[in-house]
Amino acid sequence: MLEKYILKTPLIQLRGSAEVENVFMKPENLQIFGSYKIRGVASAVSSANRQKLNAGIETISAGNMAQAVAFAANILRLRCRIYIPESAPEIKKIAVRKLGVEVIERSFAEIWNMVKDYSKGPHEGLLIHPVFTEALLDVELPRFVPHDCVMLCHS
Repeated sequence: MLEKYILKTPLIQLRGSAEVENVFMKPENLQIFGSYKIRGVASAVSSANRQKLNAGIETISAGNMAQAVAFAANILRLRCRIYIPESAPEIKKIAVRKLGVEVIERSFAEIWNMVKDYSKGPHEGLLIHPVFTEALLDVELPRFVPHDCVMLCHS
């Protein structure tokens, strides 16, 4: 369902040095919210069981992941909780709140503990980890790049 919101970003071969071959860049900053995070959200949601999704989706972030999860929740009409550090810049909190989801502020220490040990916590639905989430690039890339290359993704 979210795939239509994911851009097939261009793959750009970097040139300029005879010593550098097969180095490619994929500008994921062109995705919605300026990051590849929507890819990870789409992957997590598509592989989750319906019962878990019906309880809602959550993440622990004040950045691109928070916005991507909130956006997905709106599209899929799911309940959504975003855990944000109290110390996050107000502009980031506003950006997430504008997406109409529940924002729960916690101390930085609490947020960090949630990220480190995400199996614990008050999670009710599907927790989409802000760091350890597949971005689905492995599906898109093999068709376009040689196997002996270096890949740079900007976000």
